[in-house]
Amino acid sequence: MEAGDFPAAEAAEAAAAPGKTEIAFQSPQHDTIILRLVHPAPAAFFISSITEFCFFSDRLPFVRQSGIMISFIYTSFVNASLLICDKGGIMPLVTSKRMFEAAQSGHYAIGAFNANNMEIIQGIISAAERESSPVILQVSEKSREYTNPVYLIKLVEAAVATSDVPVCLHLDDGPDYETCVACIDSGYTSVMIDGSRLPFEENIALTKKVVDYAHDHGVVVEGGLGDLHGDAESDVPLALTDPNHAVDFVAATGVDSLAVAIGTCYGPYKFKSEPTLAFERLQDMSNQLPGFPLVLHGASSVPKEFVDLNNQYGADINRAQGVPEDMLREAARLGIAKINIETDLNLVMTACIRQFFIEHPDAFDPQKYLGPGRRAIRSMVIHKMRHVLGCSHGGLG
Repeated sequence: MEAGDFPAAEAAEAAAAPGKTEIAFQSPQHDTIILRLVHPAPAAFFISSITEFCFFSDRLPFVRQSGIMISFIYTSFVNASLLICDKGGIMPLVTSKRMFEAAQSGHYAIGAFNANNMEIIQGIISAAERESSPVILQVSEKSREYTNPVYLIKLVEAAVATSDVPVCLHLDDGPDYETCVACIDSGYTSVMIDGSRLPFEENIALTKKVVDYAHDHGVVVEGGLGDLHGDAESDVPLALTDPNHAVDFVAATGVDSLAVAIGTCYGPYKFKSEPTLAFERLQDMSNQLPGFPLVLHGASSVPKEFVDLNNQYGADINRAQGVPEDMLREAARLGIAKINIETDLNLVMTACIRQFFIEHPDAFDPQKYLGPGRRAIRSMVIHKMRHVLGCSHGGLG
C-alpha cells in the first residue's frame, strides 16, 4: 500500500477527530476498504506506520509491524476492513471467515475449544499464543446458564485484552433464535443455530431467520444438518448428512459454515466398535460445495492415557472411545475447516485435579489444584493445534 492511497483531506479530518474514525479509500489490490482507527491518537501516527507495511499473505491472519497490530476483518458491508491498534491496544474479537479461508487454502482446521471457566480459557489462549494460531472460543448454552453470560463475556474480553492472537467468540449449539440474538447483541462474533433435529424445511426457516439478523450485525452463522449429536449406545443408525440436502440448505439459508454429520457423537462414547467416519460422503459434500467451510462436532479423541489417569484416581469411565487423530487430520484435508473439542479438555483437567487431591489430601486452596489443570489444558491444546488440526503457525507447523 502506498501513502498516496489515503485521501489527504479525509486523513486530516481523521487526525482532528478523537476516538473511532473510518476512512474509505481505494487500493489497487482491493475494492473500497474501510480504514478503521480505534484510538484517540492522531490519525497521522497510524498512517505513517501503515506505509511501512505491505498486504500480508492469505496464510497469515495478522501481522505485527513497528509496534502496530494489523488485522483484516471481513464484514457484510465492505470487502475488507483494516483495523489498527497502537501498541498496547487491544485486538478485537474477529469472525471466523478469514480463519476458514486460510484453513481451507492450507488444508488444515481451526480448533473450536469450549470455554467453560477462567482456567480453561487461559490455557487455550496461552496455547494459541505458543503456536501462533488463531482460535475459536466457543460457549454452549449450558455453560452460559451455569457461568452467567456476563461473566463469560468478561472472561473472554480479558483473554483478548492480554493476547495478540485472533480470537473468535462462538455460540456452540445455539438452541433457538432468541439465544442467538442475545449472543449477537452481547458481542459474539459467530453463532451456531442448531436446527438439525427439526424437519428440513423448518431447519431452513429457523436458520435463515438467524442468518438475516446476524449478517445485519456483522456476525457469521454456522448451521447444522444431520444427526450431529449422535448416540453410540443406540441401535438406531446415525442420520448422516445428505450431500444434496447440504447444497440446498446452504443456498436457501446463506449460512457461512455448516456442521455435518459423518459419524461422530458427543461425549466420550463415540463408537461401539471400530471407529469409522463417512469420508466418501464428506468428499462428496466438499466437491459440491467447493471452498465452503464444513464443521465437525463431537470430534474429541478421548485419549486413553487420560481416561486411564482419571480411572487410576477414582473415576469409573468405561468403554470410552473417541475419534482417532489421524481421522481428524484426514477430515481437515477433505474440507473440514472447524473441529469442535470439549470432552478432551474436560478429561485432562479433571484427571489432573483428581491426581492432585489423591497426592495432596491436605490441600484445599483452589489455586493449587486448578493451576495444574490449566497447564494440562495448555499442553492438550498445543498438541491438538500442532499434531491434529495442523493450524500451528498458519498451517506451517
